[in-house]
Amino acid sequence: MSLGWNNPSGEEFVPWLREVKATGYNGVAGFAFPESTGSPFPGWSAGIWQGYADDPQGFKEVLTGEGLSLASVDVPIGADFDFYRAVCQFVSEAGGRHIICLGGAGREEADFAAVGAILNRIGEIALDHGLHAAYHNHTGCTGETFSDMDRLLAHTDPEKFSVMLDVGHATKDFVELPVGERAVRFLEKYWDRLDFIEFKDWHPDTDLNTPVGEGECDWSAVFGLLRTRDYRGWITVEQNGHQGPSRGRTPRECAQRSRDFIRRLGV
Repeated sequence: MSLGWNNPSGEEFVPWLREVKATGYNGVAGFAFPESTGSPFPGWSAGIWQGYADDPQGFKEVLTGEGLSLASVDVPIGADFDFYRAVCQFVSEAGGRHIICLGGAGREEADFAAVGAILNRIGEIALDHGLHAAYHNHTGCTGETFSDMDRLLAHTDPEKFSVMLDVGHATKDFVELPVGERAVRFLEKYWDRLDFIEFKDWHPDTDLNTPVGEGECDWSAVFGLLRTRDYRGWITVEQNGHQGPSRGRTPRECAQRSRDFIRRLGV
């Protein structure tokens, strides 16, 4: 995930791709924002997409040239459906298959219903482009806790909208459950709708700026479930990098620690 490297773009883009590949990953993921959000990036694109919004084929060729694929694009939740059509068109032409929806505010029943209706519409647009859309559980958003996710997903149509899990945010935010069970309990409950996973870890000292394996997640349980159920979809690896590297280590060093841990104990 581009966030682990502080969303490199411009001259930093290709060197980042090479670090990703050298560290042992097969794809990349990043963010896109509509211009109306006040993003610091021009047009509708942000992060690694800067400069490529009008050239998905060129973007795909750059990735392919470095031996990588496009895993997903994260988008904020809103009612600008032309934005979602543009992003879905880009992702489809660039060889991706996943749109990840992030955000929502409020936890009244009307809020869950309103966000759910928007997610269903985004899901329809994604399907029109041969993609799958899913909601990203996240601190401070409508879908924060386990019960929040239950209430929100109840307002989404399984035929239109998929499910993903951010393991780090689940470990931090699903406070209704013992910390070691938070991620795996969600995976078990929503397995039939699961279409995407993000590996991230959480520790009280380093928050979500924590390499996989150094936090509170019960990775043995997560890896065991994925093997038993024979999961074959994309898994992105993310570490919140916008506040600097974890414990003085570079983004590549942290990404390497995560990849080595996953190889050693997981998948």
